[in-house]
Amino acid sequence: MELGEVQISASGGQASFEVKLDQAASIKLIVQDQLGRPLYENRYNLEAGIQVLGFPVQNWAEGSYYAWLHFQNNTKMQPFSLAARKKSIGQSFLSHMKLF
Repeated sequence: MELGEVQISASGGQASFEVKLDQAASIKLIVQDQLGRPLYENRYNLEAGIQVLGFPVQNWAEGSYYAWLHFQNNTKMQPFSLAARKKSIGQSFLSHMKLF
């Protein structure tokens, strides 16, 4: 099994990565924060070939995370980071301004 890099969507609400399997397998995905706290967990029954696994990251703080894949008697880990999201200075910013 090979793992691709974790990709974060432009909106910051979803992450995904590719998994290349030589044969069909049942895989358990656990995503943990830097302190080892589980934030997401799911089991997948995947066919052989390249598959894309996705998981939500909306409202997660910036920082380091770890995606753990457990399959058969093996475990693989893929680290990734969430960067600070840019805040728009649209209407919400202007509504709090006082003009003199």
